[in-house]
Amino acid sequence: MRKAISRAALATGIAVAALPLGMASANAAPAAAEPAQQVGTAGMKFYDDYWTLKSCKTVGKWGLKIGKWSVYECQFSGWDWDLYYDK
Repeated sequence: MRKAISRAALATGIAVAALPLGMASANAAPAAAEPAQQVGTAGMKFYDDYWTLKSCKTVGKWGLKIGKWSVYECQFSGWDWDLYYDK
């Protein structure tokens, strides 16, 4: 009886441990589609990366104001924001 309970507990533990792996693979499809979002930055040059969208936009607006570029785009890259510009 004790071995049956241990085996059941082990099987449950394995099933629970495998659950996040299944969830991660289900989320893998959107990550594969992410490069398609970068079509908006095609032909643009990379300037720098920033931890927040706010700081990326602040620098983007600064570049517009001083004439470094005429358009910019802040693109999320997975853990930070990349600033692209047109000139």
